[in-house]
Amino acid sequence: MSRHRILPLFITGSHRPGRCPLSCVYCDQALMLGGAGSALSAEDVRVALRSAAGRAGPAPEIGFYGGTFTGLAPELQEELLTAAAAAVRRGEAASVRVSTHPAWCGDEALARLARFGVATVEVGVQSLDERVLRASRRGVLAGEIEAALARVVAHGFRLGVQTMVGLPGSDRASDLATATRLADSGARLARIYPTLVLRETALALMTVRGEYRPLALEEAVARAADQVARFEARGVTVQRIGLHVDQALRRAVVAGPLDESLGERVRGELAFRRLTRLVQERSGDELTVRVAPRERSRYVGYRRENLKRIGSMFPGVKLRIIEG
Repeated sequence: MSRHRILPLFITGSHRPGRCPLSCVYCDQALMLGGAGSALSAEDVRVALRSAAGRAGPAPEIGFYGGTFTGLAPELQEELLTAAAAAVRRGEAASVRVSTHPAWCGDEALARLARFGVATVEVGVQSLDERVLRASRRGVLAGEIEAALARVVAHGFRLGVQTMVGLPGSDRASDLATATRLADSGARLARIYPTLVLRETALALMTVRGEYRPLALEEAVARAADQVARFEARGVTVQRIGLHVDQALRRAVVAGPLDESLGERVRGELAFRRLTRLVQERSGDELTVRVAPRERSRYVGYRRENLKRIGSMFPGVKLRIIEG
């Protein structure tokens, strides 16, 4: 896992004047392509680095997010990567990572990234279930995604993967199966996001028609917790759970498990599962569980929810959670 903070640089507006040729049901292309201002430039990279230079701590890792980096015009890719690579050489940045779509992970694209010293490639996989990929109009098959991931690893990059729980056609088992296959793909990093219904998307229309049922928050927490447990059991670092919730996102979402504390809820669910196992394995009617100070709130749960759940499931057990 990187010890460096990430300096995110968003390429969202950089896809214009063309539009993404894909039509994923959950994506708001008007928001993605038309609402982000002008294309990112090398000067924007330099300005962001100068701003970051005043912060305490090690040099940041430059992260190009907000779109399909390898889907940008090659000239723009090279302009941005040249500026980023120069910053790494000067010690102003620790490394560079990009986010992309599996359909744009060809050998030529990856070789370009390698020439400029990119260290990490994050691939928006979302799911490896064929039914889910078709229902979500991802434009790729599971086998094509896995081949793309293999190419990323073969080119020597650190592979990151991004998943979405609750996509059309998915269920809890298929979301967990995706995490299992990705953990075996050579992935070293993962980000897990909930499926949200944005206004004026195909998914919004599917929801109105009754063709799609958004996940309740509790189900999203359970599915994401399943994936975290599977990833971490296989040595994959989970770098993020849930989206950054700002006012623009709040205005755009019409349904789905929007929660700025989703990550903490998921960690709390995993703590609850561990508590359940410990209570089941106990001897006697009392159990004391020692946890790290920073973990205590997760074990207690939001509004003491975990303790209440344990008390309901095991009414005769006296449970104490202490730091130590």
